Amino acid sequence: MYRFLLSAVAIFVLIAATLFSSGPVLARTRCGVKMPVTLLSLYRNSEFIYIGRYDKLEEGEAKQESEH
Repeated sequence: MYRFLLSAVAIFVLIAATLFSSGPVLARTRCGVKMPVTLLSLYRNSEFIYIGRYDKLEEGEAKQESEH
């Protein structure tokens, strides 16, 4: 009976610590670190989606711009 109660209390403490732990989240907000944006969230939050393709290879020298 004593082992059962001790095991039940230990399981309850572990579950409660897992559910109510907010340490990593608070550390990120305190340091001002912003979570990285994923491509999926960018896609969902975009008003327009543009798709482009470049399929031509041009060989030659780089052109330099001159100031006038």
